[in-house]
Amino acid sequence: MHAALTVACLCLGDAFQGPPRLAPRRALRADGRNAAVAAVEAERRPLAARARTLFRFTRPHTFVGTAVAVPALHAYAAASAAALWSRACARSVASALAPALLMNVFITGLNQLCDVDIDRVNKPHLPVASG
Repeated sequence: MHAALTVACLCLGDAFQGPPRLAPRRALRADGRNAAVAAVEAERRPLAARARTLFRFTRPHTFVGTAVAVPALHAYAAASAAALWSRACARSVASALAPALLMNVFITGLNQLCDVDIDRVNKPHLPVASG
């Protein structure tokens, strides 16, 4: 049977589509809407609404620990108080703080993506959990 279908496909080209396939199920969001429709609607939102969603997704209150820890570790490692207030130390803090904050965004975002079911119950205000 498989060989016959292969020969038919080769002879008929695109005219033969093979056995009928079921339409794929559309992914539904928590509120029952189609995810593709929600994505199109999201593209039409103004830039300010997208920025608010991104701001909520990053959970900026988690930046506090990172923003305090990086300079504190630099202060702990500094050889002297004068070295702590140098331009080299300030450059070092800035060059360590930027990737540390980006890693923080990555970790909180990954947590939101992996714990969607838990967040729907415990933190329904988060962007991913609320749809």
